Amino acid sequence: MKKILLGLSAATVALAGAAQAMPVISYSTQERIVTVDNNNGVVPGTPNVFGNPIDNQTGVVYGPGPNYVPEQFTGVASLFLTNNGQSGGLCTGSRIGPNQILTAAHCLTDGAGNVDFAGGEARFINGDGQVETYTLETITQANVHPLYNGDLGDGFDFAVVTLTETPGDNIDTYELYTDQDELFQEYTRVGFGRIGNGNDGADTPLGFKLFGTNVYDMTEAFVVDVLGIGASAFGESILLSDFDNGLQDQNLSQLLYDFFDIDLVSDLGVDLESNSAPGDSGGPGFIDGKIAGVTSFGRRYSLGGNPFGDIDGIINSSFGEFMGDARVSSGVDFIESFLPTQEVPLPAGVWLFGTALGAGFLRKRAKKA
Repeated sequence: MKKILLGLSAATVALAGAAQAMPVISYSTQERIVTVDNNNGVVPGTPNVFGNPIDNQTGVVYGPGPNYVPEQFTGVASLFLTNNGQSGGLCTGSRIGPNQILTAAHCLTDGAGNVDFAGGEARFINGDGQVETYTLETITQANVHPLYNGDLGDGFDFAVVTLTETPGDNIDTYELYTDQDELFQEYTRVGFGRIGNGNDGADTPLGFKLFGTNVYDMTEAFVVDVLGIGASAFGESILLSDFDNGLQDQNLSQLLYDFFDIDLVSDLGVDLESNSAPGDSGGPGFIDGKIAGVTSFGRRYSLGGNPFGDIDGIINSSFGEFMGDARVSSGVDFIESFLPTQEVPLPAGVWLFGTALGAGFLRKRAKKA
């Protein structure tokens, strides 16, 4: 740590982080690996989940694009949140039970963590490419993780909302990833947020279902404990990923390791490298087909007032930024509390023995989505 001997608060002052909530969210995808198509394969005129077509843009190259997957990940929905009939935020969520949708707490709440959206709709795109719309039950504070306080850096950015009707089997249901070995694993994220590219950031329309990949590089605890930025007691509940373009100048994780003389090596990007952007909040990060992370926030760093890793010095989902996911393995008890239980009969002999004792209880287990 010899490089930070600049004074008592040198680490915090020299490397100041700026976090941005993602209250509303597609992907700012990596041009060098994926495509030079700012719209990630969405052909001009293609309608989104709201029926609005994407506009053609002068000078933009449109191609097939591997990131546009309208008929895959059918259990990932665009959430249109409302309050007293007034339109509100756009987020993403994932079906984890018959009627249950996992999303981010900040999608439903104000800056203090208090619910300020009463309801809304979930809009899925099924395997036939058709939009299916379902109404949400009334949202209350009980839908939000009790440890979420409105500060994204404190973690536990989880919420579960419920549909008033049950979608059919043509809408996928996902299991939760409960192992705590997510670090350094490649994952797939899906969302309905803004579209763009890593050089320019995300700035085009919302509502198109895209996916991309990345690697969970570190937890927020690393930032808090090693970098001295922030004061979260729950840093292990946040997974961080950097947005690489294949160059060390934007390899934010490696820049941090090197700055603090930490002997670790960070990758320079994976196939279909991606970042989250406004509108992706609440969307899933899949490991082995199970939800390991929930999209929470974006962040950039500066050093001496200059961008540190970030290609343009603006929080806009461009190369060299961090994205933070709420770590599902840290919130699994809360999330599973919304899932229905299923009665499982005991074997006949055991059941008879129990009846003889006057117990007569059926065991229950949490149903896995």
